[in-house]
Amino acid sequence: MADPIMTKRCSRCKLVKPATDFSPNRRVPSGLASRCKSCCRMIMRQYREAHLEETRKRDRECVRRRRKLAPEKHRAANRKYYEEHREECNTARCLHRKTQAAKDSHRKCCKKHPEKRAAKTAVQLAVREGSLLAINKRTCTECGKQATDYHHPNGYDRENHLNVIPLCHACHMKIHRICPGGSGR
Repeated sequence: MADPIMTKRCSRCKLVKPATDFSPNRRVPSGLASRCKSCCRMIMRQYREAHLEETRKRDRECVRRRRKLAPEKHRAANRKYYEEHREECNTARCLHRKTQAAKDSHRKCCKKHPEKRAAKTAVQLAVREGSLLAINKRTCTECGKQATDYHHPNGYDRENHLNVIPLCHACHMKIHRICPGGSGR
């Protein structure tokens, strides 16, 4: 018979395996889990498949909680991933924008915030008419890089539609993280 310290029988697959194939468990006398790691993985996979929506919801909540606890850490990780996979991310973003779900989400956002839509449309018309310089010909007022967005620092009221400042995407997102309502600084 095999040495009980070096090997153990899995309670699920009934195979005798090395002790390293079992996770530690302090609650049992042997100090090892009753099921081997591969059986545990299979059980977890089956559970996830059977309860897909529930596990996805729990995963999303867990990520939200972690982001809330350490937002800078997540931003840095996201930035690093984007830098390493820029082309892949841009391709995926372009493909997503063409989906019906993305179009529905955009339509819903426009209905929810008609004042933002009106302000953006006013800026687009001003650029087309020539009374406002095209964004690709401007530099960011915060960092000096190529501007990509016009920001409405005084809100989206009708009198502030054309009261805009050019910003790069990173600076624009930084301002909106500080002031998520979108009213600027």
